Amino acid sequence: MYDRGRPPVSVAFHEVIPEALAAWYDQVIDVKDGEASLNTARVETPVAVVDIGGRTTDYVVVENQGILHR
Repeated sequence: MYDRGRPPVSVAFHEVIPEALAAWYDQVIDVKDGEASLNTARVETPVAVVDIGGRTTDYVVVENQGILHR
C-alpha cells in the first residue's frame, strides 16, 4: 500500500558496526539544509573513539578513512 503516492521504502544495504565507529561517522558527516556532506578537516584528522556502555566497551582508531588494526 502506498502512502500519499510515495513508493514503499527499500533497504539498500545493512551492516552491523561497533558503536564507536558509528560515533565517528556522526562526527564527520555534516547535514545542512537536508544535504549530507563529509567534513574534510574532521575526516583527515586521525582519531580514537572509545564507547563505554552499560555492559560493553568498544573502541576504534580511524586514520585516512580507514580503521587501524594494529
